[in-house]
Amino acid sequence: FRSSGSSTGSLYTNGDATSNSHISGGISYTPLTPQYFSTPGYFTITANSLSVGSSQAIGTFYPIVDSGTNSLVLPSAAFTALQNQIQSATGQQLSIGSSCPSVSSMPTVYVKASDSYGSEFTLSIPADKYCPVMNGGRTFMASASSQFHILGTPLLNQHYGVFDKSGQRVGFAGLTGCSSSYINTENIVVGAKEGESIQEPADGGLSK
Repeated sequence: FRSSGSSTGSLYTNGDATSNSHISGGISYTPLTPQYFSTPGYFTITANSLSVGSSQAIGTFYPIVDSGTNSLVLPSAAFTALQNQIQSATGQQLSIGSSCPSVSSMPTVYVKASDSYGSEFTLSIPADKYCPVMNGGRTFMASASSQFHILGTPLLNQHYGVFDKSGQRVGFAGLTGCSSSYINTENIVVGAKEGESIQEPADGGLSK
């Protein structure tokens, strides 16, 4: 859980990850992308597309789902689309660490993925999640990279996440029953021994 007003939190293991009071609705699982999971540690999925508001910015990309990263690291084209829509709506061009204008004027980011049966589902990341409250104000927590992409806590503060290590998949569900709508979340690792940490590989786990 994340404490209110904090930019740090914890990831823990639990045998009853898929049935508790913080899940709203069913869990949609998407398989890990094998070539990016050859080194255990990173939970990388295949995303079918990313849209900013109603406009698709990019097609297929391979983001890491990571509860230990407090930002979005997006493909360059997606990040530029997000910046442009924010500037069009607010008159401000933001970079990571910038103070956010009114989040009500800023677009929602949508990521589409497919479950194990090929059915597509959509994950939403509203502006109040990529502009969380930090140090008394809202801070823009998104950037671009051409080497790797991460869907961090802005995604996992909106959705309940199940990290199924043994099943090599990540599950997402609606999140409910948290004391803070901005930063409380519960993320579970399934198939790990109690107390076992999931270490990030030194090479980033990006080699095929």
